[in-house]
Amino acid sequence: MNARERFLATMHYQPRDRACLADFGFWSETFEAWYRQGLPRTITAANSTERFGMDFDLDAMAAAAGINPGLCPPFEEIILEDQGDAEVVQQEDGVRVLRKKVMSSIPMHLAHLLTDRQSWREHYRPRLDPDHPARYPEDMHVRAALWRDPNRQKIIALNAG
Repeated sequence: MNARERFLATMHYQPRDRACLADFGFWSETFEAWYRQGLPRTITAANSTERFGMDFDLDAMAAAAGINPGLCPPFEEIILEDQGDAEVVQQEDGVRVLRKKVMSSIPMHLAHLLTDRQSWREHYRPRLDPDHPARYPEDMHVRAALWRDPNRQKIIALNAG
């Protein structure tokens, strides 16, 4: 099975030769540690999926679609408080987090701009316009032809995270 066949079989609860192997990407600090441990510098985030034998890269799947299902426009990222080694940030999705400065990490959620119906109407609803031009790639017709090709090898998905 190729990666697309394996992925489709998994998503449809059908038999497959093995489970899909995928990653969410690696932090830059991880690559630096691996380089110190002997990983050749020719291995980077851009080619790690193939090098490590993964079936697909989740970010690449979403990039292949080229569609932005998120907020358009996103909120401006704002640093609300400097705490020395960390900072409180309002992210592009309106979520307020505590984020470390010196290393990559999953930030700690603190609060959300979306708290009730009024904040939905005021802040989010205007950013969910399905016709916003930033949602679609300029080469939409080319990508749509690829999506419709039942024999394509590439896995395409939307990032709805």
